[in-house]
Amino acid sequence: MEGSSQRGYRIPAHWRGCVWPVCDRPRQGIRIIRAPTYGGPSLYFNNDTAPFDKKEVRQAIAYSIKRDENGKVSLGDSGVNHKYMIGLSDNLVDQWIEKDALTKMNIYEYDLGKAEKALETASFMFANNYLESTTGKGMNFPMKQKVGDKEIDLQALIVDAAVGLDESKQKANITAVAAVFNDLLPIVPLWERYGNNPALDKRVTGYPADGDPIYKNAVYGDNFVVMMILDGTLKPKA
Repeated sequence: MEGSSQRGYRIPAHWRGCVWPVCDRPRQGIRIIRAPTYGGPSLYFNNDTAPFDKKEVRQAIAYSIKRDENGKVSLGDSGVNHKYMIGLSDNLVDQWIEKDALTKMNIYEYDLGKAEKALETASFMFANNYLESTTGKGMNFPMKQKVGDKEIDLQALIVDAAVGLDESKQKANITAVAAVFNDLLPIVPLWERYGNNPALDKRVTGYPADGDPIYKNAVYGDNFVVMMILDGTLKPKA
């Protein structure tokens, strides 16, 4: 339609009554299942370019984003704000991050005051409503980073996190990587993407109730529908 952002779609006759735009609320009796994808959009930075080489600038950006609003506007109920900014889905935090370390991590709630302080720490100042830097070009983001008084080899920690069968050692390494991520913010995650999957109860039976552990399966990994077809949970309706 000229002058309109709407698009028209031709739906095959045998699909009519079963397919329509999936919105924030079920339509015509269709249930929407929102399982995690364990990822989502982020802001990525060229660490060779000032001012993004400075962690305080990246932190200021994190403080400046209303992630709940950003996700809602972008993907409705499937754009879910994450609590922890550690390079890991909130769905995996309880399993892989040590609780004592987690309480010390910054969740970067929206706070323009903290954003301004972070920029000032990075030698920025406001002039004529613009930011001006008092320093020059930065450097690349190496896998060896100094955090506090410790030098951290991120590459070694990531490799060691998958070595052996000692879950406590793996958890310690994953926690260490998460803590470095939380402090340096090599990227700024915006929100976590959940699925937008219609359950066609008109033709299929057997979908478990919301909250069933099967829905923790990644939508684009071990998809819950595929797994339930394989084990016989989902069946055609008689």
